[in-house]
Amino acid sequence: MADEFVLFMVGGLAIIGILFVVFGFGFSGIGYATQQSGFDNYFVTSPVIVGKVPVDAVETLTASFTADNYLRTNIYDLGDRRVSNGLLFGDAPVRVNITGSEFTTISFDVTKTNGYGGLIIKVDGTTVEQQHLQEGHYEFDLGPGHSVEIASESSEWKVWAPSIYELSSLRIAASTYPREKTTYTFETNTADVQSMRMDFYMTSNAGQLLVKMNGDVVYSGAINNEQNIYLDSSKLDTINILSFEAEKDSKFEGRTTIAITHRSVENKNFVADINMSGDDYSRFTAGTISFDVRDVYTPGGYSVSIVNAGQLLMKEYAKLEKGYFVVNVDRKTMRQGLNEFIVTPVDGATFTIQSFNTHL
Repeated sequence: MADEFVLFMVGGLAIIGILFVVFGFGFSGIGYATQQSGFDNYFVTSPVIVGKVPVDAVETLTASFTADNYLRTNIYDLGDRRVSNGLLFGDAPVRVNITGSEFTTISFDVTKTNGYGGLIIKVDGTTVEQQHLQEGHYEFDLGPGHSVEIASESSEWKVWAPSIYELSSLRIAASTYPREKTTYTFETNTADVQSMRMDFYMTSNAGQLLVKMNGDVVYSGAINNEQNIYLDSSKLDTINILSFEAEKDSKFEGRTTIAITHRSVENKNFVADINMSGDDYSRFTAGTISFDVRDVYTPGGYSVSIVNAGQLLMKEYAKLEKGYFVVNVDRKTMRQGLNEFIVTPVDGATFTIQSFNTHL
């Protein structure tokens, strides 16, 4: 928890430093200062972080999807049919193939029957209704199935005639939920994931949306045409499968932008550019560079160095403590041209520098 607090505080100060950059306090980036003349005093009041700084990078993915689960009903109008069955006359049933029905109903009128046997209704070869029917109108719920058969019982010993049912307006309604969904597969590095967000933009939106990631439900419910949701990033794997499904009587079409925030920690130096023209350097003999160490987040130390054209002109080490630091410079430690004054953290130190000043 202490490390997380430190990173949070450091991140906040980094934002403050960036704001000072935007509003003209002379920084061209976190921990970086510039100066036009080596002989003008340079003074900075904004805090600058040196050491471990959290850096966020956002990985963005886009997935288009459709999900349809409205109930669909296929109607089979069979008109007038005659079913019969007898020992000397054979069996004459009506058979109908239906497509994966979840809810099946049948309706018909018995216009004529000799009553020699009952009427049999089978679904996928299993009898679901079997009874003697008189003339009249009938409706039955048959349940799920793929085929329906309407037949008559045998007239058995009544060998002079088969059992007969004459049917009219024979109609079968086969209903099913399509359960059409979209899957989207992506890879990511899970080691440094900080958060995960999905931004939805819907063009068709009705009912309840179900989003699963790697088989786990991560969102279920209604969704607006534009909506953001945050996901549990701990459910991420290296390879991930997102599925977009619709609950019953729901339908969706749209796209989502998946934003995965990766957080890493970078070691930041403080770098100030001190430009000395030929005239500046000809007049220069000695001076000072100073700053305040304001906040200490993790202990350690730091080094102070000056580099010109890739050549190290001086380097000093100091124990990290709050307070004022000053370094004396002269013609041996400063050169004509661009002199980089660099403060580097040592032993994992993290701190802020403020009131950076040159007097040359």
